[in-house]
Amino acid sequence: MAEITIDFPLAHKEFDNEEVQNRELTRQTNLTGFWRFYDGEHRKWLKVKGDVDDNVIINLCSVLVDRSVSRLFGDPMRGDLLKFNVEQKEDVKARTANRGENSKLVPITDQAKANSFLNEVWERSGGLDKIYNSTGVFGAVTGHFIFKMMLDQDGPRVVTVDPSIFGVLTRADDKDRVKAYKIEFIILARDTKDGNVKETQFRQLIVHGPDYEGPEGWFIQDFNKFDMTVDPSPTALEDTPVDAEWIPVTEMERWDFAPIIDGQNLPHARSYWGQSDMQNVTGINDEINFVMSNVNRIIRFHAHPRTIGIGLEAASVQDTAIESFWTIASTPDKVKIQNLEMESDLPAVFNFFAIMREAFWTIGREADPSVFKEKIGNVTNFGLRVLFLDALNKLGQKRQTYGRAFTLLIEKLLELGDFNGLTAVPVWHDPLPADPRETVETLVMEREIGIVSKETAARERGRDWDQESARIEQEPEIDTVGQNMMKIMQGGGSDKTGRGNVSRT
Repeated sequence: MAEITIDFPLAHKEFDNEEVQNRELTRQTNLTGFWRFYDGEHRKWLKVKGDVDDNVIINLCSVLVDRSVSRLFGDPMRGDLLKFNVEQKEDVKARTANRGENSKLVPITDQAKANSFLNEVWERSGGLDKIYNSTGVFGAVTGHFIFKMMLDQDGPRVVTVDPSIFGVLTRADDKDRVKAYKIEFIILARDTKDGNVKETQFRQLIVHGPDYEGPEGWFIQDFNKFDMTVDPSPTALEDTPVDAEWIPVTEMERWDFAPIIDGQNLPHARSYWGQSDMQNVTGINDEINFVMSNVNRIIRFHAHPRTIGIGLEAASVQDTAIESFWTIASTPDKVKIQNLEMESDLPAVFNFFAIMREAFWTIGREADPSVFKEKIGNVTNFGLRVLFLDALNKLGQKRQTYGRAFTLLIEKLLELGDFNGLTAVPVWHDPLPADPRETVETLVMEREIGIVSKETAARERGRDWDQESARIEQEPEIDTVGQNMMKIMQGGGSDKTGRGNVSRT
């Protein structure tokens, strides 16, 4: 069989193109800024004098991201973490086309084996809750999330990749058609030329074979690039630097499909990369910190009243032992003593802060609970959804991209485990709290008009229908036994023959 060759030098040249490098540098700079806001490393507007720092940091960006991630994937403590049902692809297609009668359900044994295999993958990857959290935070902060599948000796596992070390090449006429992926960062490695350990650029290329003069499939290889070297040729000028080459450090690896699955956090029509949750609110968070920092300094200087004297000399003020009361040797008609009062309008400043905070949550497409916290007890389920309408629309956009990516990820993992023809259907939870009485009343009305079954109603209420239906079947028998016992007790007892009451003399 002929040896497979891939034009990796061409991929290196494309990634090292000046225009591509400038775009990546701009994107990485933006991502660094987003991470600083999320980590609370905000700008300090006031100069620090002495040991007192009047700067106030209100990290609303971090709250925005964490709320978004929690609403997307759920909370394991509440038992509403995102789950996936393993099904046949044909079954899902048939149900989508309203042809459920032609579907083929996965046998219980195969489904159990597939779920067990996936649980092992999640365990090797650090746990599903960790994958959810890192994926959600990376996506909400940077605007993009990336999965990478890896094969270890024990089996496949999943790694969430930091988008700041990730690059991609797409076709000029189709940004969704990926030609090559790149993962690049600085490591310590031993230079094969001089044997010294030094910093080097590590780059892993994952390229599509047909786009780089190779066969169908995806090909992976790792490279190192050390510092600039000196041209040793006799004709070169002394100490003339030349670009170092990318040196392959691993054997080429082949996959039938791309081991990278990624997606946009929020859609961006003109870019391959998605939008961050903080895309348009970091400046507002800065302004809020600026306002509150100035208010903090004003309060520190003017929190305690300052007494001033008008029409007297400093030498005429005499200290006494009576609680540091000062006496003044002067005629009363020439002296005026009063407390210095603030004449600024701080309530107007706080009103401005409230406006800025409301703008932050509005542009961030999240509901600010402080706006309706006093009315929360009177808000119906419908009213709550109206208040959270924009947040729910934003959540719907995220569920489309994250759900599709997780489904594709699980499908590929199942293929690696020789579970072919299976897919995963996400089971999303209701992100909002609800009044159970309203929910039950709605289900009762739907039952009365005949548009919902008892089983569906039970499952919507979180009940195990198989278990509850078995218990319900036993209830009439239990009730009959109880009623007979009550009759016997009321009638004074019964003999063993069951002939009714027995009287003895």
